[in-house]
Amino acid sequence: MLKPLTPSAAAPGAVVVPPLEPITTGPTWFDAVDANPFHHGLLSGLRTYP
Repeated sequence: MLKPLTPSAAAPGAVVVPPLEPITTGPTWFDAVDANPFHHGLLSGLRTYP
């Protein structure tokens, strides 16, 4: 069973949220994909996908 909060309970501190990455991809994202050796170049063609 949960204990009810008392008025003397301290409020939590501020939370720092980093900026979100854009939803769309750009040259920087494609450069990061190309630089990652994990996929052995299989995903490099995404840059030219319509």
